[in-house]
Amino acid sequence: MTSQQTYLQEMVSAMLSWNQFDIYYLAKRLCIPHMMLCRALRGQTIPSDCSYRILCYYLAHHLTAGVDHRGT
Repeated sequence: MTSQQTYLQEMVSAMLSWNQFDIYYLAKRLCIPHMMLCRALRGQTIPSDCSYRILCYYLAHHLTAGVDHRGT
């Protein structure tokens, strides 16, 4: 398993917990087949377009749901 596969595995695991572990809902939100999420969870390789969607969704969540550090 490469480091990219490890990171994707951790991202998908975290995203599933954000979405009440509904893999079908998450797949629909990402516009990818749910089997690609299963492959990522197992640490198997997935197409680059699916990896890109997973990464973008993960980063967007962290950018929009981040803690406000401005002290207000």
